[in-house]
Amino acid sequence: MSNVVFFDGVDDYVSIADNVVLRLTSPFTIIIRAKLIKATGQQYLLGATANKFGILYGWTANSIQFQSVGYAGGDPNGALMVLSPNSSWHHIVYSADNTVPSWKGFVDGNRIVNLNTNFTLPGGAATVYIANASAFLGSMVVAEVQIYNRQLSDEEISYNNAHPNNPKRRGLVLNLTQDSIYGPTWLDLSGNANNGTYVGGAVPQVANRLSGR
Repeated sequence: MSNVVFFDGVDDYVSIADNVVLRLTSPFTIIIRAKLIKATGQQYLLGATANKFGILYGWTANSIQFQSVGYAGGDPNGALMVLSPNSSWHHIVYSADNTVPSWKGFVDGNRIVNLNTNFTLPGGAATVYIANASAFLGSMVVAEVQIYNRQLSDEEISYNNAHPNNPKRRGLVLNLTQDSIYGPTWLDLSGNANNGTYVGGAVPQVANRLSGR
């Protein structure tokens, strides 16, 4: 048994204080493993404030996209993946490298989005949120979140999907896993002390450990 974080859609989110290593520009990879139960309207699964990046659900029906505001050089908002709310866990990844250019989206280790898009995130100071900053309207369960300061290869993304709680380490600047969901904060195992603060009813709950350790 282990823990997950449940968001009931009332006043729940997790906040991670600003840190220079989380001020994403390019390249980057962001990952969330979540069980999306339901959502009302457009809801962030994972995002930041000032540098305006995030994984957004519900831009169109049952779609997940990477949303960015204030970037330069193109519009990645058309990168959509269909993911209907259900009771299954999904490993959701968006990854970009401005120097290639390369823009990739994955669900459960499978590449769904592939764009030759060139853009740069602003990289300003920002609080990172799991769920909307004002609460996730709906319900979901989250088991892990990772952010990298590089674009992972397809093989690395497939590896991370198959190995919960033991992701690739190079370039890892945020690493929240089932192993670190305990105590008053969601402890960051990357070594950067980007610990998550539970807000509202977003609290750890006992759950079965995800397979693939």
